[in-house]
Amino acid sequence: MKSQGETIAWELKEGVGVITLNRPEVYNAFNREMDRALITALREAASDSRVRHW
Repeated sequence: MKSQGETIAWELKEGVGVITLNRPEVYNAFNREMDRALITALREAASDSRVRHW
């Protein structure tokens, strides 16, 4: 699993990029750190040739 800080993680499962939100103590409420990490994870997944694109 590739990590984007402590709040977001993404991994590849059978050609599908899976992004996991990881702030259970606040019910995955979004904050600025999580926003930045999500954008980074989305960019990484989009540029990964193993991730299927429509």
